[in-house]
Amino acid sequence: MCDGPAVRGGRGVLAAALVILGFLGLASGCGAPQPAAAPAPPPDVARILGTRVFLAAGDGKPGPLDAAGATTDPIEVSIGAQNRAFAQHLQAVGTAATVDLYGAGTHNWVYWQRELHRAWPLLTADLLR
Repeated sequence: MCDGPAVRGGRGVLAAALVILGFLGLASGCGAPQPAAAPAPPPDVARILGTRVFLAAGDGKPGPLDAAGATTDPIEVSIGAQNRAFAQHLQAVGTAATVDLYGAGTHNWVYWQRELHRAWPLLTADLLR
């Protein structure tokens, strides 16, 4: 079983989700995720029509919340193209999605925390009914 950096932690979860949705392929059974070699067929987003979706992502380049000296994350840069394609597909099939591909920002907890605060009303709306 693989236990590389692409498998452990949050990136592994994100990569797994993107592979399942068809937006990302793996170069081998183990290692860093790579953009799919050939365009993947659009995922079956119709299954989530009627579900509110919150999609926010940075582009992997150091942004306003990063520490001084932060560097560009090439994996996040490559995933950025997949995020844009996913957002376009959500829009094309009419999914009610809140999308903020906000540009500069790395894979860092400060961005995740900021976006969780922004997504919280959507995530909890049905709980308060």
